[in-house]
Amino acid sequence: MLVAPTKFITGIIAGLLLLLLSSCKTQDPIRVGFVAGLTGANAALKEVKTLNPDCIFVIASAFDTALIAQQARLEDIHTQLLATNWALTEDLIENGGTTVDGIKTVVAHDENNTTAEYIEFEKKFKERYTRKPTFAAGYGYEAMLVLADALQKTNGEKNGLAEALLQTKDFTGVNGKISFDKNGDILRTLYLIEVREGKFVTTAGFPAAP
Repeated sequence: MLVAPTKFITGIIAGLLLLLLSSCKTQDPIRVGFVAGLTGANAALKEVKTLNPDCIFVIASAFDTALIAQQARLEDIHTQLLATNWALTEDLIENGGTTVDGIKTVVAHDENNTTAEYIEFEKKFKERYTRKPTFAAGYGYEAMLVLADALQKTNGEKNGLAEALLQTKDFTGVNGKISFDKNGDILRTLYLIEVREGKFVTTAGFPAAP
């Protein structure tokens, strides 16, 4: 069962989808679109209830994912809720409260990261912005590090930059090692995250295939 705002109903990352749907009994999802906001969430969950799903993969922002969780509680729908990476912010917990406990997602960062690289990044981020970095901040920082490394290989020239990026292998980022395959897709460890008592907790890791 997939529930998403209409404009997000296609283009789902295949690997993420399969990992998340492994929590369900079926891997043949039914799609239910909705218009972002309370009215849309309410209408979607009324339709979902008639389908009796064994899990619900919500493809939406943190705010709309929280709304879906709340409406699921009101509709007395007791099934596993799955979310996307971009829903993994404090807005999810602040807006969803206890209704988002148990939500799972798969991401490319460890919520329990204690590496020296991440601790230093978090320290400097807090000093500048007076708040904890989001997953997006970490990804953005890593993207700049990888780009800078590739530009060093081309002496700052754009010619050959694509090839230099593809040569990235086991680059140390704040969220772990980064490599590119021949198609330019990132190879790195993925993590299963669950919301537990208002906190994001890493419950498992899936190392990238060599």
